[in-house]
Amino acid sequence: MTFAQLLTEIDRLSTDERLKLMEALTRSLQVDMRPLRKSRKGSSLKRVRGALRLRGGKAPTDRELRDEYVNRGVI
Repeated sequence: MTFAQLLTEIDRLSTDERLKLMEALTRSLQVDMRPLRKSRKGSSLKRVRGALRLRGGKAPTDRELRDEYVNRGVI
């Protein structure tokens, strides 16, 4: 069955069947992702240590942050 055929068939399933399918896919993905989780060594704190280190030792003000967000189109 092709991916396109699978998508068409999914639309024909009842809500209960789609929920069961979603649960099965979630379990399958969890099994696939386990080796990735185990490959990380150390705590998350150790992995991000220094990520927030300030250059020049001065934190930006709220206004500077807001202006930067506006300039980049974040807000």
